[in-house]
Amino acid sequence: MYFNNSLVLFSLFLVIIPVILHFLNLNKVRKIEFSSLMFLKEVKEKKIRKLKIQYLLLMIIRIFLIVIAVLTFSNPVIKTQSYENSPINSSVVLFDNSPGTDVENTESLNKIKSIISEINNIYSSTTNINLYTIDGIIFGRNRGFNFTGTDLSFNPGRTLTSMIKYLVPVENYKSNDLYIISGFYKSDYTDLPVVNYDYYQNYKLHLININEKNKTNISINSITHLNQIPDMNSKQKFEVDVHNYNNFDVFNKRVKLSINNENIFEKVTDIPAMKSVKLLFEVPSQKQSSINGYAEINQDKISDDEITFDNKKYFSINFPKTINIMLVGDSRNNFEYIEKAINIPGESNLANTLFKINYYNSINNNISDVNLIIISGKKSLSKEDIKNLHSFLAKGYGVIIFPETNMEFESYNTFLKEYTSSLNIQSIDNREKVEDKLIITNTDDILVKGIFENNNNEKSEYSETINIKKIMKVVNSNLIPQIIENSEKLGILYKIPANKKGIFLFTLTPDYSMSDFPSKSIFLPLLYRSIFFLSNNFNSYNFIVGNYGIINVNNESFSIPVDTNIAEAGNYNFKDKAISYNIDERESNLTSAEQSEIINFYKNTGFDNIKYYSSPEQFLNYRGKSGSGVNIYYYLLTILFFTLLAEMFYSRRIMKKLKLIKNK
Repeated sequence: MYFNNSLVLFSLFLVIIPVILHFLNLNKVRKIEFSSLMFLKEVKEKKIRKLKIQYLLLMIIRIFLIVIAVLTFSNPVIKTQSYENSPINSSVVLFDNSPGTDVENTESLNKIKSIISEINNIYSSTTNINLYTIDGIIFGRNRGFNFTGTDLSFNPGRTLTSMIKYLVPVENYKSNDLYIISGFYKSDYTDLPVVNYDYYQNYKLHLININEKNKTNISINSITHLNQIPDMNSKQKFEVDVHNYNNFDVFNKRVKLSINNENIFEKVTDIPAMKSVKLLFEVPSQKQSSINGYAEINQDKISDDEITFDNKKYFSINFPKTINIMLVGDSRNNFEYIEKAINIPGESNLANTLFKINYYNSINNNISDVNLIIISGKKSLSKEDIKNLHSFLAKGYGVIIFPETNMEFESYNTFLKEYTSSLNIQSIDNREKVEDKLIITNTDDILVKGIFENNNNEKSEYSETINIKKIMKVVNSNLIPQIIENSEKLGILYKIPANKKGIFLFTLTPDYSMSDFPSKSIFLPLLYRSIFFLSNNFNSYNFIVGNYGIINVNNESFSIPVDTNIAEAGNYNFKDKAISYNIDERESNLTSAEQSEIINFYKNTGFDNIKYYSSPEQFLNYRGKSGSGVNIYYYLLTILFFTLLAEMFYSRRIMKKLKLIKNK
């Protein structure tokens, strides 16, 4: 036998109290007044001897009562056969303190504490018990500690892998138990299990489900920034996805959008049961290099939304501060109108702060700082040029290509063949019909969407005429989209997919050698949009708490969350970049996983011995054997109760007999 609360055993010295009381009672002289000794003969000696024996028995009962009380509160456990040769036992408790567990709820917290206390009672004081939470805090063996929740989501496979250092070598232990206290939500078990038989197969796994009540919930699933052109001076559009997880409709829910903690925009919506509603917010230009904010549901009716951790979703946007542009051509004169166009100062004086331009005759491999390459007036591409262009595109940047009147098509087609086999540059054709029109073929494409929104006719056809003397003829099997074409359906601008961004291929030069394209009002906004879109300098650093990510700052890469050390949802500033952290939206789905689904997951992970408890009560009522012995606390408590009754009954009986003797 061993004792979980061995310090209580020091209370056994209290057994001396009944002994002292016994001898004090025997030696106590009572003065009784009487007139004659003749009445003493009525008291028989045998009754006195019997009374002394009963006093002795009462002392023994009281000693036994104290011993039983001390043993009971020392929480003894009887060794089982499996424990005889075991020097120590191992027990690991994994507590899921993710948002869905709702640790902040008093009722939930009390149940969790009861479970931990019961686990402590099962084992001896020599048992090695570690408490492990999903945010990596180790509490050790403790009684009466307070738990705090985390914004990390519960991923069973990932969490168990990170716990391996606590699952000590099995051969050193006769008893190895792992307890997982969780809500066991279906969304937590969508990933494949991580198999590790060496550590798991000899552990007894106890799964304790604390998810007893289906709670109502409305959440913000996502915020999408719809502007794909990173222009801080433009109107910003946000789409907020609000989801109703309840099996009933909800009405008049207020959703607000906060920008830079200053501007608040609000909308009211109804949400059908088990459906999502997308709300569009149009925000005026903030004219700042970064935007951070959040969308939030106003919890006006608790019965509709008992879960609050997912009522708020954060976002951040970083506009480019500098765009490094490499101009590549045989002569810088080919870029005269491009340079004039991007150096026209506007309201924000972009020419002085945003664009940094460098000119080269060829594309060298020193392009680590370059955000965009514009090729114009270059007769041919060398093998080195093509190699460096491929490397540049692989980094997620884009390239703009303008033709040259005497260009060698083969080198350009060799370069483009890496990304498309359906498009070939064929020739430079002279045009008999000089006057023409520009037509937008897809008004929904981000490059041209809204570019003519001030036109009264609101048509996709460009209202100005254009004089085209020459045009680069391209053979296209209609797989590559033509964003702009002329009246004869000859492509003016092709959008070729290439890695993250792509290649914009124009069939007109940016000077007057082929047309008067540079003088048209479409030239400047089209050039600006192309530069912003392809420069890949538009960063929206939105991360899930606990998930890995990368932040690029000045050609340096920083790992999330290692370098930031952030573990709570919110808006932050890191290395002069606005970043946001959010709770995984899967935490909002509180649908319980099926018992068979949970058990199969852990079996596939490598556990052979699994016991599932559907509720805290079922576990607390479990009084079976643990790997280290049988707990006899409740048996001793019962004996203590009946011993106390016996002491009370016997002491009263002696007092009655003593009174009878006195009265005789």
